[in-house]
Amino acid sequence: MDLWEEEAPPPRVKTVYSPGLPQGLEGAVQTLVSARRLALVLGGGADTPLARRASLQLAEALGAHVFSAPISPRQAFPTFHPLYQGVLPPMASRIRERLASYDVVLVAGAPCFLRYPYTPGPSISQETQVLLITEDPEEAARAEAHRVYLGDVTLAITYLAEKVASKDVSLPRKATRPVPPRPTRVAKGLPPSYALSRVAEALCSRFIVDEAISLSGVFRGTLWTEGGGYLHAASGGLGYGPAAALGAALAGKPAAAVVGDGSFLFAPQVLYTARAYGLDVVFVVLNNKGYSILKGFAESLYPGQADQVPGLSLEEVDFTTLAQGFGIPGARVATPEALEDTLSALGSGPFLLEIVLDPSPTQAF
Repeated sequence: MDLWEEEAPPPRVKTVYSPGLPQGLEGAVQTLVSARRLALVLGGGADTPLARRASLQLAEALGAHVFSAPISPRQAFPTFHPLYQGVLPPMASRIRERLASYDVVLVAGAPCFLRYPYTPGPSISQETQVLLITEDPEEAARAEAHRVYLGDVTLAITYLAEKVASKDVSLPRKATRPVPPRPTRVAKGLPPSYALSRVAEALCSRFIVDEAISLSGVFRGTLWTEGGGYLHAASGGLGYGPAAALGAALAGKPAAAVVGDGSFLFAPQVLYTARAYGLDVVFVVLNNKGYSILKGFAESLYPGQADQVPGLSLEEVDFTTLAQGFGIPGARVATPEALEDTLSALGSGPFLLEIVLDPSPTQAF
């Protein structure tokens, strides 16, 4: 946030290959094969059917660990695969920490690296060689990368997958879905980790638009998907999620919007459209009674003081009554039993599920 006040480091000299079919990938093949420990970081630009298949082939051939890029708008790799390592956090120090043990990192279809909020320092250590495949010439110019391949991301990943020779690697055992324990006592509301794990399991067959904001990381950590069925706003703008889920439902896909209470109030009129067209969309409103992402920033910067920041509370909004006003059935749950019963009886939409969560501030980074 105070980036302009910092002294800029010397520019990194890099090789940038011309647009079109990415050039110079022969050298990338050799780098990937000779890597001691390889990581793939995939973004929204790698979420096409061909790119997903090629990324899976490439990762399994080389035994590479796979990460989702920070704040990635799509999910380009099966989250239940044993090589999948989760979503990189959008903070320089934590990205550097997560990638420190890899000597080669290949970033495809994503910025290198998206960071929010501002944190000082580089995203990668000097010992890590970073290769970037992107279709964005501006990203190619500013990227923290040693080599940049500018061109079609899907064709590039497919080329690499076809050219690398498989290493003799044994894949780790199949991952298991994380299941937080069912709470025995609920005072202020349901624990977010428990509630979102149950929601993720119940909605995994739907096209999911994630606008959980402060809880998106928790949600994605429990969501099992093969790719192509998940959407998140890379911009951080609020209010798009329910409308985007409507778009998926209009295209004929059962859909769901997982959205924070504040975000949902940007455009509650989506409920009218859902009813008017009889769309199969489920709106899951995570009611933590406030602007939790800002509470999280406050807790991170000033531990123990988040509740002292004014204007971040959103009390006494009844979202099921709001839904009924638009002619949409709904349910408000605040106990594990009610959540389990409602999710097990969930049919086709339109439907609104309001989940009362524990509003206690947690650190955002």
